[in-house]
Amino acid sequence: MAEGMTIQIEGMKELDDRLQKLQRKAQKKVLRKALAAGGRVIVKDAKKRAPVGKGKKAGKLKKAISAKATVRSGGGRPIKVPSGEIIYVKSKAESSINIGFDRKAFYGQFHELGTSRIPARSFLRPAMDTQKDAAVNAFKSIMAAAIEKVEQDDA
Repeated sequence: MAEGMTIQIEGMKELDDRLQKLQRKAQKKVLRKALAAGGRVIVKDAKKRAPVGKGKKAGKLKKAISAKATVRSGGGRPIKVPSGEIIYVKSKAESSINIGFDRKAFYGQFHELGTSRIPARSFLRPAMDTQKDAAVNAFKSIMAAAIEKVEQDDA
């Protein structure tokens, strides 16, 4: 398994304070929306980098790459990527974004990590490395907009 990556996001205190004032259901909705926005940035880049085979399975791995946001109460907010990267944001709600490929494209792990006979042709890790700032910015902006919308709806 690949090593993890931790990114401390600065400047979240104001957003986190505003998030904590919302009802639990609204918090989860806001977090899920923000996580999905950050995940889409990384997925888009990973799809560009994914190896494409020949024949009738050509492009299957690209199509299988996706992100799934999960939000639970309690803990912190780690954003996890199957290839090992983790973005951790302090909060009272636990959330994660899993970026990877479905079981039908299981061979993606062989491309990502390599095997004893095949060298690694990573596409998830480089996508995370190059797009982490853009993903965090997307997370922050969507989170701010979603909080603003909930606050206006409650007013």
